[in-house]
Amino acid sequence: MRENAAPAGAARGTPAASQPGLAAAGAGLLAGVLHLSGALKGLPGLAALPLDLTLLAALLLAPPLLFLLAGRDWHLATPLGPPLAGAALLLLWLVLAGGWSASRLHLAEKLPHIVLLGPAMLAAGLLVGAEARALRWLAGFTLLAGLVIGLATAWGVATNTVVLGGDGPPDPGRIRVQYQLAGLAIACAAGLAAVRLLEARGAARLPWLLLTLGLALAVLVPGGRAALLGLGLAVALAPAVLLLGRRQP
Repeated sequence: MRENAAPAGAARGTPAASQPGLAAAGAGLLAGVLHLSGALKGLPGLAALPLDLTLLAALLLAPPLLFLLAGRDWHLATPLGPPLAGAALLLLWLVLAGGWSASRLHLAEKLPHIVLLGPAMLAAGLLVGAEARALRWLAGFTLLAGLVIGLATAWGVATNTVVLGGDGPPDPGRIRVQYQLAGLAIACAAGLAAVRLLEARGAARLPWLLLTLGLALAVLVPGGRAALLGLGLAVALAPAVLLLGRRQP
């Protein structure tokens, strides 16, 4: 998905032209909060919010996203068809698998959120990913959030004070899901760090190398097969996609 040329008024630097930058920054940051909210809820300061973080981020994201949507001519590229069809099939599979899954009780609890918020989050990701300024803010937030989640989870495990599973009595199923979400968020950050490592030159690569390795080790703290698979795919495929985009296979 990509945006076409900006309107003539914005290109000339009229007062309306300064607003897309702020809208893009807000959209990128809030999209990051929305997509990582499941992992962010495990942080001590955010675990006790009176309002669900996912819902709050979705409500705040709507205005800047609508501003970006209305201020551009958008084109839906043909190659997006198979991934979007795959996402639709995934939603269908989750609904069908809920009937016999070993985690069907937890899945039944989450299915309404997945079916209602999933398509909206996917659309938000497509719009933010197609807007260069919003994408930069989203990537920056994801890197920072992955690092914070990794440090907080490691500290919580070391001190036995980790906040997982929400309020109420400990629920092994809910805690397991929370660990998986934390691991996937860290894996996302590791993939972005690997991209920055590839983009850097000379001595500037060292900090990104250390960050990538640190995040890879942090994924091992919450563990989980999904997080480890996500780490492998993110670190291996994200730089590969960048090289293919540069026609350097």
